[in-house]
Amino acid sequence: MFKEHKETLEQNGVDKIFFYFEDSPLTNNIFTTCLLINAKAKRIEARGVSICSLLDTFSRAKGKSKAAGRALKALIRKENSYEINGLGRAEETIMKIIRIKDEDEHIQFLQTQIPALINLQTPVNEVKMQGGRHLKRYKIEMPANYPILKTNELFHYKSEFRPRPVHEMEFKVLEAAKESKA
Repeated sequence: MFKEHKETLEQNGVDKIFFYFEDSPLTNNIFTTCLLINAKAKRIEARGVSICSLLDTFSRAKGKSKAAGRALKALIRKENSYEINGLGRAEETIMKIIRIKDEDEHIQFLQTQIPALINLQTPVNEVKMQGGRHLKRYKIEMPANYPILKTNELFHYKSEFRPRPVHEMEFKVLEAAKESKA
């Protein structure tokens, strides 16, 4: 995708392209982010975000493509667009089964995911099962907009021009750019 826009990237000082993903045991991928970095200026020139719906068949390539297109759009237009609306689909729910493999995973689930689900007022029920290779299973009725809500905690737009870093990965990428050019 970026090959045909090489000149645009160079004109805007973009010399690094970086992708990162935010995952959750509840949903697998929540969002995919593309950063267009100007290492000389030590800043993010543009950021594109693609949110994975709970109803989507997960495709990392599709998420990267959407995020890259949105980052490029922000760079070319020099503006933010596609405001993230966390209220959409708030009344809809999606049934998920979470499979817990071992005791460590179960402790992590109870400590990190259950509080998040309680904040969303999401019912969590343990599913009884016979045999199988999983320690436990939980049936969760999740809000359909869960990935949007999680993404909206960090980002307000899917396409941003010169955004301030907000995710730990963005700080790491900028720190690496500073060190490599020092």
